[in-house]
Amino acid sequence: MTDQSAYSEKPQEYFEHPRTEILPLLPDFRGKVLDVGCGTGATLHWLQSIQRCGETYGIELFEESGSKAKEKVDHVIVGNIEQQGCLFDNERFDLILCLDVLEHLVDPWQVLENLVNNNLAENGIVIACVPNVRMYAVLFPLIFRGEFRYQRTGVLDKTHLRFFTKKTAIELFTSSGLAVEKVLSNPVDVSGKKKTVNRLTFGLFYEYLTQQFMIRGSKS
Repeated sequence: MTDQSAYSEKPQEYFEHPRTEILPLLPDFRGKVLDVGCGTGATLHWLQSIQRCGETYGIELFEESGSKAKEKVDHVIVGNIEQQGCLFDNERFDLILCLDVLEHLVDPWQVLENLVNNNLAENGIVIACVPNVRMYAVLFPLIFRGEFRYQRTGVLDKTHLRFFTKKTAIELFTSSGLAVEKVLSNPVDVSGKKKTVNRLTFGLFYEYLTQQFMIRGSKS
C-alpha cells in the first residue's frame, strides 16, 4: 500500500462520509459485514441505521480514523491488510465491502482472493468501487498532450497504485472466485457537449464518461 504520509493531504470527509451510493447493490439483510478501509465507520453505521446488517466489522489503516470507527462499529482493527492479512482470521462474513480500496493496494488480486477464500461465507457478497482509468478526463490529456498527471483526488489520485477499466475490474472479481452479478457506473458526466456525443454514439461513449464502477459479486 502507498506510504501513509501520502494521505495527509486528503480532506477529512474522505474518511468520514457514508457510501450511500452502493444502496442499489446491497443485498437483503446480512448478519455480519466487513468493511475493508472503513474510515471512521460511517458506512457501517449507516447500514445498521437502515437495518441492512447486524454485526459490523472494520479494518482501517490509520489510527486516528480507526479510533473514531470504534465508537460506531462493533469490531475494529487498525492495521495493513496486505502486511497482516484480514486480521479477523476466524470470521466468515455475509457481505464484504471494498469501497475505493483495491486501487490503493500493491496486489489487490491476492487480497481479494484471500478474502473470498478465507473470509467470505457461502452465498456471501462482495461489493467494490474502483475508479475508471478509461474516463475521458484521463484519456484526453494523455492522448492529445502526452500528460498523465497525478492529482490530490479522483481517478489519478496520487495514492492509487493500480488502475482498472470496466473489463479488467470484472476480471479482478472473476479471477478471485466471484461471479459478477451487477456493475453500475458512478458518477456519469453527461453535461454539455458530452451528453450530445453520448447520444449520437448511441451510448458507446458512456464508459468514457464514467468516473467509477461499482461491482457486486457472489461466491461462485
